[in-house]
Amino acid sequence: IAPLRFECHWLHMHLPLSQTSHCIRCQMFAMRVSSMRHLPVLRGAVAVVRSQVLQQQARCLIASAATADSKLLPAEPGTVQAYDQHLFLEVPGQTAADWPSKAEALPHLLHAFGAIAKHKDRITGSVKVTAISKDTESSPSRATDGTCNALLFPAGVGLIGIRPGDFEAVVTTHLLDQPEGQPHSAVVEELQGLHLFVCTHGTRDSRCGSIGPQLVRRLRFLVKERGFRQDMHVYECSHVGGHKYAGNVLVFGAVSPNDGDWFGGVMPSDADDFFTALTEIEMGSEGGFDSPVLRRFWRGRMGMTKDQQREAFQHGTCECGSGEEEEEGNDGDMEALLEQRLESGLQS
Repeated sequence: IAPLRFECHWLHMHLPLSQTSHCIRCQMFAMRVSSMRHLPVLRGAVAVVRSQVLQQQARCLIASAATADSKLLPAEPGTVQAYDQHLFLEVPGQTAADWPSKAEALPHLLHAFGAIAKHKDRITGSVKVTAISKDTESSPSRATDGTCNALLFPAGVGLIGIRPGDFEAVVTTHLLDQPEGQPHSAVVEELQGLHLFVCTHGTRDSRCGSIGPQLVRRLRFLVKERGFRQDMHVYECSHVGGHKYAGNVLVFGAVSPNDGDWFGGVMPSDADDFFTALTEIEMGSEGGFDSPVLRRFWRGRMGMTKDQQREAFQHGTCECGSGEEEEEGNDGDMEALLEQRLESGLQS
């Protein structure tokens, strides 16, 4: 306890008393940062304190100071920047708490960006690169020291054990319009199930850093409780754009109509309804903007321009309580639909 007490008191002495709310057994602290002038003190705290808990608290407070006047907004259709491929990189041994505010500065991401930039003229559209952290308690990482793992969409490909020197071969084999198939050391697998990516990048923005981790914990609990361990995977991810729409959730998986959908404004209290809607969505539907529950969270989709996203949302076939067409069909159709859902649930 002594080192924690010292570190906690160090922070207290260097911040105005009014900015310090309380200490609980000298292991946790809460501060309200209202001015950018406190940033040097907090950055100093990260360098001085030894407790990882306090370090992460200080990092989040730095982000909080930079966004003190920021607000949360409900999801808005047409707010996803157009792009065509998404490369998620997992660096074993690192969690979201270890990411700098600019995740692109991470070594493996730098290698990926460099390889993509070198061959950008041979790639149609743009590629988004994001850091991720997986639930190692449920599924330990399979990469060795010095390597990373990757998930690539819409290809639906997983790459295990990418070495720094492999990135150019990975790009030319999996991202080019006309792949060259250069050899690399990574193991290639076809991805199965549904993959959810929740922004928890607290060192970039306090809204994602506050809402994201709570949302991840609830979604992972639901995955286990409802028996979807083999079919659904929840990751923490770095900044994707749109802090004001936290919590941000990206959904990928060819098994779902929601493949490539971005959702925002998903609070931890929304997690149960959000999860249920994802798992029960009808095959053949148009995805998030076509679901009465998911529609209010839908921000857009990979592969669509912002105008296309707004148009899709405006002309979505979701009835969403309008009442004009809800009488279509008969009782027999409804019974058949319920049977299909029941069979789908049993298979899951």
